[in-house]
Amino acid sequence: MEEKILFGTYTSKASKGIYSGTLDPVTAKVHDIKNIATLDNPTYLTTDDNGGLYSIIKRGNEAGVASYAYDANSGSAQLKSTVLASGPAPCYVAYDATKHLLFSANYHTADIKLYRVAADHTLTLCDTLHRCGHGPRPEQQSAHLHYVDLAPDGNLIAVDLGSDQLLTLHVADDRLILDHVTDLPAGFGPRHIVFKDEATAYVVGELSSQVALLHYSNGRFTIVATYATIPASWQAHNGAAAIRISADKKFLYVSNRGYNSIAVFAITANNQLHLIQNANTAGDFPRDFALDSTGKFLLVAHQNSDNLTLFRRDPATGLLRQRLWHDTTLPQGVCVHFIGGNN
Repeated sequence: MEEKILFGTYTSKASKGIYSGTLDPVTAKVHDIKNIATLDNPTYLTTDDNGGLYSIIKRGNEAGVASYAYDANSGSAQLKSTVLASGPAPCYVAYDATKHLLFSANYHTADIKLYRVAADHTLTLCDTLHRCGHGPRPEQQSAHLHYVDLAPDGNLIAVDLGSDQLLTLHVADDRLILDHVTDLPAGFGPRHIVFKDEATAYVVGELSSQVALLHYSNGRFTIVATYATIPASWQAHNGAAAIRISADKKFLYVSNRGYNSIAVFAITANNQLHLIQNANTAGDFPRDFALDSTGKFLLVAHQNSDNLTLFRRDPATGLLRQRLWHDTTLPQGVCVHFIGGNN
């Protein structure tokens, strides 16, 4: 069965905003790539199960989030609302289907915002939580919130790259309440986090090119081990970016921007990681990627080389067995979202 895909982009070159495409698993091609919403810098997006599409947006000197009524069958996206403020744009959005809330994280302003989502997908800003801090690296002169999303236990987890911290929060009466802060190794530069189960998580360090295995209990994280995402011999710049876990929770994937690869880890019985592959992505700056719902394909978007790369994945071994193609154009692609896939 064909699967619909949404792509977020930067728009400083040829891109016009949000794009959609279709993966045909028989021909192993992504076709019908088209612009469905014209807006500036929709660098991250997400969807709900009721036709809602939520995206970052930049408009002149203002930025924030936008909501759309999205029909995957027709490919139409109707703008429903925008919530904007003066300043730079957020970098991450996440949707809470149980409470009908939207969250955004802003790298530049170091804040988390909470929005109420109405039945017609319109947004209302409810609360903002601001952070201060810093780290030892030049990129860590201040706090940089790079991620906010739900943990399996319903807590809200935020990742602060600038301060090397993980934040545990909850929502009460449409307010963000900070419960606990976990300090990571200085200079780790955490970016995104994924959970294997209620007690196990993996956080990718953008600045350190590492993945940390974490034990999670009662809103608190404990570091168990760290693993490199690139060879020790690589001395040029690298920034680890996206992190995904397979649906069966047996394999972990991380993109490397600079080394330009997907690092593939097998997850052992005690949750340790074993690097089994580092697959070249045939493009420059693979900021995001995603697995389709079958787990047989992995699709990569490259920010600097404006191309998509599709791998055939072996669900049994986790290996990216074949790079099928890398010549499909997507301008400044930085977010890959399968409708119903393992994003």
